[in-house]
Amino acid sequence: MSGIWVVLKKDLSEYWVLPLVLLMLPLLVFYLPLYGQGGQLTVGVYGKPTVQTPFELKEITEIEQGIRQVERGELDAFYVPEQKLLYGSELEKEKMELILDFFSEPTNQIRETSIENSLEIRHLSLPLLCVLSLIMTGFIGAPIAILHEKEGKTLQALLLTPLTYQEFIIEKAIFGFVISFFSSLAFLLLTEIIGNIIGIMIILLLSSFLISLVAVAFGILFSNMETMIGFLTPILLLVIFAEVFSSFNNYYLPLPISRALYKLMIRGEIPVTEGALIITLSVLIIIIDIYWLRKAFQGESILT
Repeated sequence: MSGIWVVLKKDLSEYWVLPLVLLMLPLLVFYLPLYGQGGQLTVGVYGKPTVQTPFELKEITEIEQGIRQVERGELDAFYVPEQKLLYGSELEKEKMELILDFFSEPTNQIRETSIENSLEIRHLSLPLLCVLSLIMTGFIGAPIAILHEKEGKTLQALLLTPLTYQEFIIEKAIFGFVISFFSSLAFLLLTEIIGNIIGIMIILLLSSFLISLVAVAFGILFSNMETMIGFLTPILLLVIFAEVFSSFNNYYLPLPISRALYKLMIRGEIPVTEGALIITLSVLIIIIDIYWLRKAFQGESILT
């Protein structure tokens, strides 16, 4: 364990600036007015509002007027209590479901929400941007550290010390976990933490562990930086595009990590399914990492 700690301190001292640099992009996206100017979601209600919501409610006296305001973008949605109808954009189904949830009558239970004061438009971007910070740091940081050792011919020197190859891989996994978790945590601290804080911390810990395992797999799989970047870049771009497109299109986040954070931050729900999926994927990646490590010990070529 002492060898792992020595190498971990070396990696952290050499690469501490990497998560800070990668953190800049999600922070810029959050503070730039891409999701509006940060005001509350505005919902029109036909008649006098009778419910407490984290939205800004406006009394509308005519149904036609409310519908026109939604069409002009002056309201995020318009609700008619008597008919139990919610008017909104078909492209924002997730947001409409969220708004409608607060107007639905609870059945024999007290409605609870993890949103203490108000839900701003840009809050809907928090789960996505937090995941982007976690993924970018984890997928890039640990593989870079491993490949730097390979290309710098220092891996052989490290393995001549009491540090074994297994311990070397464990150290890189710990390194990837540390920078992933603290990068996503720093993003939330520099923006806003809303929702179930304990649940968010648990999901971030589990997700950082999963991503560090994937990152180690990439580090084992590839022998040089150019090959890894050429393989990894289109995958990351595809994942980021899918998440961003879904977020802008209908506020639905398909990845289990971002979906879990969305439930914890916005809907106040416990992401049981997403948490179980993250754990299952972690176990699967552990098996893959062990298989590739055995290949490496046997001297077989992993990457053709």
